[in-house]
Amino acid sequence: MEELRKKKGFICDMDGVIYHGNKLLPGVKEFVDWLYAEKKNFLFLTNSSERSPKELQQKLRRMGLEVDESHFYTSALATARFISSQAPGCSAYVIGENNEIMHSSDDGEPSGTAGRPMLSVLTGQDVHNVAAVVTRYFGGVLLGTGGLVRAYQGAVSEALLHAEIRQQLLMQELMLTAEYTDVGKIQYLLSQAGFRTADTEYGAKVLFHVLVPAGEEDAAIKLLTEKTNGKTGITKGELRNETCE
Repeated sequence: MEELRKKKGFICDMDGVIYHGNKLLPGVKEFVDWLYAEKKNFLFLTNSSERSPKELQQKLRRMGLEVDESHFYTSALATARFISSQAPGCSAYVIGENNEIMHSSDDGEPSGTAGRPMLSVLTGQDVHNVAAVVTRYFGGVLLGTGGLVRAYQGAVSEALLHAEIRQQLLMQELMLTAEYTDVGKIQYLLSQAGFRTADTEYGAKVLFHVLVPAGEEDAAIKLLTEKTNGKTGITKGELRNETCE
């Protein structure tokens, strides 16, 4: 423990480490208070891209934990940083369910003739979590401002026309706690209802992580409670974006 106290910085996962579902795990508040009191560097990481650092801050606040938004780092932020570091070219990207992160670069073209027009195509097509990079080879003809705008917009529009666009649905996680003797019955119920089991944890009891469409969770809870005669503990977890197969 003394070695741990000497550490200058801490990087923590969130779901399952800081909280479970919508409840803080035991000892978390005391740990964060200690981090602040000892002026430690710390960062909370998440591989979820649908929430901004501000939204994650608000989520923890609802649980009774106050953390500055500068201490959160998401997969969306990591992706944006990675894209920015890659090979040059006029580029644009939108990241997040509500395009929380947007960026464009003209990469040497006249200001506003490349990156911004490309970005306007992405936002106009209502696509998310996508990046576009266009490399222009000069063929000896000066296109002028209007020509450049049309060329870069056209390149992105053509790429989207031929791209495979995968839809994501907002899903509500339900956590079902059951005895081992009821596992077979619950697996059958979940299969018959068309609910997806994202993960299953085996401990003193069995914990199913089940995904149902957001807005349908109350009906799902009612159905599962009735079918199991109230023997299964059910709590709501995270809202998650899931890619449709």
